[in-house]
Amino acid sequence: MNIDLLSAFLTPVFALFSLFVAGVIIVLRKILEYYKPIKDNRWYNEVFLPIFPIILGGVLGYIFIGFPFPDGLITKSARVVFGAVAGEFSSLVFRLLKTVFGEKIIDLMSKFGGKSIEEINGEREDHCHHEDCHKEHHDEHMEHVEELKPVDRKEEHKD
Repeated sequence: MNIDLLSAFLTPVFALFSLFVAGVIIVLRKILEYYKPIKDNRWYNEVFLPIFPIILGGVLGYIFIGFPFPDGLITKSARVVFGAVAGEFSSLVFRLLKTVFGEKIIDLMSKFGGKSIEEINGEREDHCHHEDCHKEHHDEHMEHVEELKPVDRKEEHKD
């Protein structure tokens, strides 16, 4: 079996597999962190998060028999290695593609919306300040709600 390993890992198929692993990891993280606040857990951050994408990629490489793996990756062990490497690079591929496509989407929006990238970025900064306004308004609203809370009638009749 003659296969150029570098060309097997620099393909759109590899990027797609890596993105799938990254997507599954993102969903799992959101679910775990929603139900249990574990962001500050050392084991979670230093062991689970770095290792789990590799394990997940290997398992998915083993399970996904019909996935269009690069030519030459026909054995289960080769697919497991491909999946594990894709899992290892999943966050890097995700960030890279997000950066590339994120800039292209902003460029596209600016062409159709008539706004420059600087204007869009300025609106983002204004939006952050706008969130502060929302927080102030929310705090004022909550003070008003506190004033409207019902009075405990039991204490009034103790005389």
